[in-house]
Amino acid sequence: MRIWRGPLPADRFTQISNDWLRDRRLGWKARGVLGWLASHGPGFVISQAAIIAASDEDGRDAVRAALRQLEKYGYLVRVQSRDARGRHGEIVYKLMDPWS
Repeated sequence: MRIWRGPLPADRFTQISNDWLRDRRLGWKARGVLGWLASHGPGFVISQAAIIAASDEDGRDAVRAALRQLEKYGYLVRVQSRDARGRHGEIVYKLMDPWS
């Protein structure tokens, strides 16, 4: 017998570490982007363009600055993928917990 799990009310909430939200090294924009990224489930693929498109207020430069800040402090780790022939592929960012 299989039981398929449907959407649950808890799926509409995100738990974020207080350490993340209270990290004074991060500006408010970076904290907002961090929270938005954390609100997506494991395996969710997002692009810089999609992050930019998700806000009517902040443009490309603001999003790039926030992403640079998150990378600087270890919340985002850049991974250079390679194709089967060893050539550089797309750059993938992984959301990480710098406190662990």
